[in-house]
Amino acid sequence: MIEYVERRDQIARVILTHVAQNGFVSLDRFSHLAREIKVGRSLLYFYFKGTSEVIEAIGELFERELAAHVLEIRARALNFKDYLEYLGGMKELAFFALECRKELSRRPELERYLELVHTTIDRYSYEQFLKYYDLDQREDKRHAQFMYSCFRSRWWESLASFESWDQASRERFFTDLDGLMSSLKEQDKDSSS
Repeated sequence: MIEYVERRDQIARVILTHVAQNGFVSLDRFSHLAREIKVGRSLLYFYFKGTSEVIEAIGELFERELAAHVLEIRARALNFKDYLEYLGGMKELAFFALECRKELSRRPELERYLELVHTTIDRYSYEQFLKYYDLDQREDKRHAQFMYSCFRSRWWESLASFESWDQASRERFFTDLDGLMSSLKEQDKDSSS
């Protein structure tokens, strides 16, 4: 039984990475999925009875790995910059979440994974964002929330494609974000004067 669970998790890991790279489209046809991940179609049917079981298995894997990363991030008490750098090691999870966002209108069951991201990693990100950019002492949190929303939008845009998201693209993103935040803080000063 342990071997069965371990092998199923191994295949789910390969499928999660495949979805992160290519989206959900090939999950609808096991023959295409089997060819793309280089396993036999009968092997897929042995472990998964259909697309919903595949999504459930990769979703469970996503949940476990995200929880482990959140524990690590909190245990290390990473500041915002270090936290963003740490996310580079979560590439498959970040792109899986991105693909969930893209696919949400067709597969509403994916909402649960996006909600998990929101209540865990996004919450930590928001707290550290406020501290890093000295926004945590503001009485009016609406402007800080707007700034964070700008960051999140840029973050999702920066992911672009699985292949092109590397150290250099993340560094460019950090530089652009610092510039954006300086600009927004200047506009804030000007409007409050």
